[in-house]
Amino acid sequence: MKKMSRASQAMSFIAGATNGEIADKQTEKAKKYNSVGSSTVNFSDAQGKLIKKLLEITKISTTMTLFSAAAQYMKEGIDNLDYMDYLPFLIGDKSNYRFTMNKNSTYLYFREKYEEYKDNWVNLRLRGVITLALLHYAKCKLNLDLDELLKGLNDE
Repeated sequence: MKKMSRASQAMSFIAGATNGEIADKQTEKAKKYNSVGSSTVNFSDAQGKLIKKLLEITKISTTMTLFSAAAQYMKEGIDNLDYMDYLPFLIGDKSNYRFTMNKNSTYLYFREKYEEYKDNWVNLRLRGVITLALLHYAKCKLNLDLDELLKGLNDE
């Protein structure tokens, strides 16, 4: 096998360069998470109970459909300051409730919101962003009292 000459190596290196442009960090992250497949999201016990409770209340059959509905409603607008009191619940402690999500547009939307919140607000994990969307959906769309809803979850 013949080795490449130094000139060929240099030309190959120059051809692969980006002309001094800095690669966009967001684009690289988006490519990483835009793959086909699924991802496991771990929720705390209380967050898992919230998901089950909302499935019962809404009579939605699958968790993914509930997540999609919450994401669509979140896209219409959300004021994060309304949910500052719920940050400990959003962050959660132990992750015992696992859910596998397909890497579809809903997953990518939540992933983008996670990156945005991490940079500009508070470092919620992906489960926190999904839970925030569910709380927003419960409060604004279903007109539920969040304090009462969460108190019931913590009592069980």
